[in-house]
Amino acid sequence: MLNRRNLLLTATAFGLGWSLPAQAHRMPMSSTEIVARPKAAFLYLDFTHRMPIHDALSLFAARGEKQQIRDLRDFARMGLYYEKAFQLRHRKSHQPLTPKAIGGEVIDDYFFLYQELQLPRSIDLAEQVEISSQVLAELARDRLHHINITLRGKISSLTFTGKGKWRPLLRR
Repeated sequence: MLNRRNLLLTATAFGLGWSLPAQAHRMPMSSTEIVARPKAAFLYLDFTHRMPIHDALSLFAARGEKQQIRDLRDFARMGLYYEKAFQLRHRKSHQPLTPKAIGGEVIDDYFFLYQELQLPRSIDLAEQVEISSQVLAELARDRLHHINITLRGKISSLTFTGKGKWRPLLRR
C-alpha cells in the first residue's frame, strides 16, 4: 500500500542507494605493499604502490599537469611523484633510502608502480629505517595511505593520514 510514510521510506532508501556509492570514494586513498626478501648478504624490499586512476588524474590536475596515464612518460611522472611523496631514510643519519622504479602498469581502474630497494641483510627495519608518506596529501587533509609490510611471513601495517610524520617502518 502506497501511503505517505511508505513513499517517504522508499524515497529515502532510493536516495541512500544513489548517494552512498557516490560518497564511497570521496577521500583520496592509495595503498602500498612492501615485501622484505632476505637473499644472500642483502635484504630486498619489493614495493607495489596502488592508486585509483581517478585520484592519479586529480593529482595531475592539482599540479597543473596533463591528465593522462597512457605511456612511459606518464608512468615516469608517477614514479617521480612517489619518489618525493613516499620516502624512507636511515633513522640515525637521516640518509635517504631511495627505492628504484622497476615498472608500472594500469590494471582496471588502478595505477600500479613497482619499486625495489636493496639493503644490507643486517639492517634492523624496526630500529634503523623510518618512513614518511605525503601520497595524495595535495588533494585532501584526510587522504589515506595504507601500507602493509611483510617480513618473514608476518604482516605489519601503517596508515598515514594528514601530515606524513616520520615513523619506524616496523614496530616491535
